[in-house]
Amino acid sequence: MVDIRVEGGAMSSNVMNASSLFYERVASTLDEPVPADTRSYRLFRFEKDDPRPLRITSIGTSQHDNAAYHWIIDGTELKAVSGPAAIGSILNPYKFPKPIRVYVSIELRVDNLNLKPYPNDDATSLVDRMPFECVVNGIWE
Repeated sequence: MVDIRVEGGAMSSNVMNASSLFYERVASTLDEPVPADTRSYRLFRFEKDDPRPLRITSIGTSQHDNAAYHWIIDGTELKAVSGPAAIGSILNPYKFPKPIRVYVSIELRVDNLNLKPYPNDDATSLVDRMPFECVVNGIWE
């Protein structure tokens, strides 16, 4: 089993087992793009079936123009991190000031208000190949 050293923090030990980490990353594909001019497309859904408590520490999304992102935890949309502008990014996710407890599920729904699906192979611009994407990081306790 791999152990990870953690610098600082309020943990009683500075070593964490890698099985305690939660990491999910999902992207649309050419075979399954986010359709053009669509609302509330489910890009990501995670249903908790592990009895351990789960706390989400950060989230990130791709940066598409004319799009809205709707983060839903346990059936409730998190208005503070949802909206027309992406919060965080895939490589630099937004870190919550305090981790969010997940009891049932995590979901990301996107509105693609563009006239093209993403990604697509129109090749008229580099953005055509850019998928809608999200990342979720957390800790199993």
